[in-house]
Amino acid sequence: MTESTHAHTGTTIGLDIGGTKTHAVLIESDVIVREAVAGSANTQSVTRSEAEANLREAYAELGSPDVNLVCAGSAGVDTDADQQRLIDLIRPSMRADDAVVVHDTHLILAAAGLDAGIGVVWGTGTAAWGMDAGGREARSGGWGYLLGDEGSGYWVVIQAVRHALRRMDAGDEPDEMTAELLRACGLTDPGELIHLAYSDADRRFWAGKAPLVFRAASGGNAAARSIVEAGIDGVAGMIASVSGNLAMPGPVVLVGGVATHQPEAVDGLRERLGAAADVRVLDVDPVIGTIRLAAAHRNSAL
Repeated sequence: MTESTHAHTGTTIGLDIGGTKTHAVLIESDVIVREAVAGSANTQSVTRSEAEANLREAYAELGSPDVNLVCAGSAGVDTDADQQRLIDLIRPSMRADDAVVVHDTHLILAAAGLDAGIGVVWGTGTAAWGMDAGGREARSGGWGYLLGDEGSGYWVVIQAVRHALRRMDAGDEPDEMTAELLRACGLTDPGELIHLAYSDADRRFWAGKAPLVFRAASGGNAAARSIVEAGIDGVAGMIASVSGNLAMPGPVVLVGGVATHQPEAVDGLRERLGAAADVRVLDVDPVIGTIRLAAAHRNSAL
């Protein structure tokens, strides 16, 4: 964890920075008093200038308060250098005395009120992180869309695009999943997906089409079912890696759009992991975890 070295009291801003949005909260005396939502401030998803603008927008929506500490969890924070770069964006954008940044998976256990367990992001991207009762940590996935993110909303749709193009190459007519994907993208021919994939359509655009793949799977489309099953296997593999490294089956706490809106996929994950994993979907916003992490940070600075 990279951080600056001031002591902290008073007003805190908590941030949950995902691939599609930034959820910000104003915290006073460990109570959330105001909330804001802006675009992503993750520089793996947007440009640095866009990230700065989105942070400033969230700050303004919170009332531009005097801030002692910003506590942020963000996707794509894998090294001390990543953390420091985000701190260098946050402090001037939010006029903060201090900032502390962790990977967004760390928010999950904190928001769930757990000291040990495995937190899993299953949304636009995927990642798993765990900590045991002795403070040992392990992580799997979270490599980003070019290297991993198996089972994520983005990944699922890109597999559907590949399926559509393979059918085109084989001379087959579009199946129902491909036809719905084309309609959702405003296209008429599978070949147009190639240009769209290499255009300005970003991860958020593609991830937003994921529900149609899950619907097709539920409706009996064999290709969609294969894609969804492979995605569940990918997420289960991440969890199994963390669980094995920590010799701890769970509890497993899920967050993200897929986890929240695709209960059949969550059921499939439960089947793969078994009852000992105690798989739960987080029932509060992950940003709630910044309250606990900020308090721990202050205590460590005393």
